[in-house]
Amino acid sequence: MRSIQEELLKRPDDFVGELYDSEEFPDNCQGVTVIRYDDITDGPQISAPSDFENLHPLQIEKIKEKLTKKTYETSNPLDLFAYSIFDGINIYVDRLVEIDACVNEHLADSRFRRVWVFDLALGKLEKTYHR
Repeated sequence: MRSIQEELLKRPDDFVGELYDSEEFPDNCQGVTVIRYDDITDGPQISAPSDFENLHPLQIEKIKEKLTKKTYETSNPLDLFAYSIFDGINIYVDRLVEIDACVNEHLADSRFRRVWVFDLALGKLEKTYHR
């Protein structure tokens, strides 16, 4: 939060909008927006959604989309390489269960022969699923 406050103090007192360019977001944020309304009298409202809370549901949906909706045309076998940020036991318990359920439900009817799930936080292969 300190870096956000320091950046905001560099701006004019009535600044409204995105505080950073996308390459400059503070760690673990997917953006920082400064909002002002007439009924807010004690300073601006700051919206800084966390990457961790917002990427996980999107990642599950992306895996599901690739398994169910994408139609890849090739005569070669296809493997899906997916990633997870949340599945380490110390990061968020039971998130791998959601990926398990998604892959187990949709892999058999997909174009893929295998799904590889990598844990980005731990830098390792978390699990491999075979058709």
